This record gives sequence, C-alpha cells and structure tokens, in this order.
Amino acid sequence: MLNGDLKLDLPLMKGLALMSIVILISLYVDNYVYLVFTLIGGIGALIANSTGVGGGVVFVPVFSALNLEVEEIIGTSLMIQSFGMTFGAYHWMKRIKHEFNGNINEISKIVVVVFSGSILGMLIIGQSINNSFGSSLVIFKIVSIIFLVLLIINIVLKNNLFNVERHDGIRMLILMFFIGIVGGSMTLSVSIGIGELVAIILIMTGYNVYLSISAAVILSSLTVIPSAIFYVNNNYVLWNVVLFAVPGALIGARFSSSFAYYFGPVRIKYLIAAWVGLTVIFM
Repeated sequence: MLNGDLKLDLPLMKGLALMSIVILISLYVDNYVYLVFTLIGGIGALIANSTGVGGGVVFVPVFSALNLEVEEIIGTSLMIQSFGMTFGAYHWMKRIKHEFNGNINEISKIVVVVFSGSILGMLIIGQSINNSFGSSLVIFKIVSIIFLVLLIINIVLKNNLFNVERHDGIRMLILMFFIGIVGGSMTLSVSIGIGELVAIILIMTGYNVYLSISAAVILSSLTVIPSAIFYVNNNYVLWNVVLFAVPGALIGARFSSSFAYYFGPVRIKYLIAAWVGLTVIFM
C-alpha cells in the first residue's frame, strides 16, 4: 500500500520539485542561500506532520538567526505551516478514513471542541499580541516540560496515565476545550502549541497514536491559517522566504504519515518526546 501511495503521487512530487527549481533559479540566480529555506521547509514539515508537533521549533530559531523582527519570525513561520500542515492534514484524513473509519466521529468531536477553544484563545491573545511573545513563550516552555515528563512516564510505564473511559465524558471535552484555549493563544503568539498539546494529551489518555497525531495535525492546520492571516494583515510575513520554503514543506508533508507508520507506534512516541524536548531547548 505504501509503495502504491508513493507511486500514485510521484507526478505531484516531480511537479513540486520542478516548480521549486524554476522559481528559485528564475528569481534568485545569484543567491543560492535561499535554497536552504526549501530544505528547512521540507524537514520541518516532515517532522511536524509525522509527530503532530508544529514546525515552529525549526522555523523560529532559523529566522531568529537572521535578526528578523519577532513579528516577522512568527508571521513567516505561521504562513509556511499554513501550507505544510494543511497538506499534511489532507493526507492524514485520507489515511485515517481508510484505516480507522469507526473512530472518525470520536476524533471529529475532539477536533470541534479543541478548535472552538482555540478560536477563543486566539481572540483573547490577539488583543495584546505585541506584548505577549515573551510571556507566552515562557508559559509554553513550562507546559511543554510538564507534558514531556508525563509523556516519558507514559512511555516508560507502557500504560495510560488517565482513565480511557473518560474519552466520551464531559470532563474530557472540558479538558480539551481548555487545551484549545491555551494552544490557540500560544500558536498565535509563538507559532507552535496547539498540535503539541493535543498530540500528547490524546496519547496519554489512551487514544491510538496515529489518531492522536492526525487530530493534532488537523488542529494545527485549522489554527495556523487564521493566525497567519492576522500577521498578513499587519504586513509581518516575509513572502520571499515563504516562496522558497513552501514547496519543500509540501513535499515533506506528503511523506509525513508514511514516515510515522514506518517508525511504528512505539518509536513515534520517542520521536514526539524528542521533538518536544528540542522545542523547549531551542524556542
């Protein structure tokens, strides 16, 4: 099945690669450093869509090294993710519909509840976005460390930390609503947050790893798009960087679900833990 999927999309991959080459050569013949953004976009999208944790952990440190304004860093990161995470969400939805058809309604309920909270979080933090980056980043790191410890405990004990019967309960939905508020506000402020929180909490409550990742990727896509629009309206997006990074992000996103399945449910948990750890260190 995997080989068939890759073969089916081979023309798309060739088209994206050719498009990238043509754009890069025609616009920046003498500036090959921009090729790096295509590679960064591909790597960031591959890992982000394989784990459910956003690509901001790659984009933000790289763009920070270019001495860009904070708003430009976040806005450009969100715009790249809008393409990469959405393309990844599309392929995850196709896969889970085929392999987990019975759980679609359950995951859909989680997505709706979390996204509702995410919208509220973005509206709240959007009122003070210019002063929220530093504080949001500190809160994000604290929450990430807590969840990282819980995820490691989950891996070591090989057991769920919470009662699986809570999935359909009101307490679970309330928890996910507040996860959405926190994740939405963090995503708008630092370009990462919603996917990480959703992926970890669902895995810890006993959801299938791949269903957890797919929900996280879908919610990341739904959240980064309106967040990116906010920064576009304020002229904080560097379109020349986006132009180079997006083709790589689309290619990386296409292979992400296959990459996750190649790792397997156990090793992908370690990859998520490692990615969250890198997030705490480098963000």
